[in-house]
This record gives sequence, C-alpha cells and structure tokens, in this order.
Amino acid sequence: ATAKAFFKAVEYQDFAGAKKLSTEKTQSLLTFVEEMYKGMPDNQKSDHKKIKYTVTKVEENGDKATISYDQWKVGEPETKKSMTAGMIKEDGKWKVDLQMDRLF
Repeated sequence: ATAKAFFKAVEYQDFAGAKKLSTEKTQSLLTFVEEMYKGMPDNQKSDHKKIKYTVTKVEENGDKATISYDQWKVGEPETKKSMTAGMIKEDGKWKVDLQMDRLF
C-alpha cells in the first residue's frame, strides 16, 4: 500500500504526500525535485504529468523490501521501463527509499 500511494503521489506532483511515505534521504531528494519542478516551463511540467507508474511486486525481507514497478509516458508505450526501488521499515512503518535515477 505504501509503494502504490507513494507513486500515485509522485504522478500527481503531490510532493508533500510522497514525503510522508519516504525515508529522510528520499524526502531531501523530493524537495530537490520539487524545486526543479517549480522552475520548469509549463511544457516540461506537462511532460512530467504524463509519466505514470505501476507497482508490479513488493518483496519484503525483514525490515527491508524491494519494489518492482513500471514507468512510462502516457501515449508512448515504447518508453516503458521496469525498475526497482527500496523500502525500509522505520518505527514500524514502511518508507520508500528512492535514488534520483529511479524517479524520472
């Protein structure tokens, strides 16, 4: 549920919502991305709004997990990429632990 909610928030540029589901490191990354997004021209913003994510699998291993997901641009099926990201359990809650190259 955490992984799907995180990627749905990213799809809608809901950076505050995504940060609530993220590790501290990923929150910093999202702050950076949010600042970049604010400075983008509208045509680039609309391109980012076309990026979609589908979580295909989550494999838990103790306090860590691996998220498998697909990323693509709407109307461009050839852009589909299968990717992975991490999750870490912090204080009993799963948090997405993402690298910059896994977001866009």
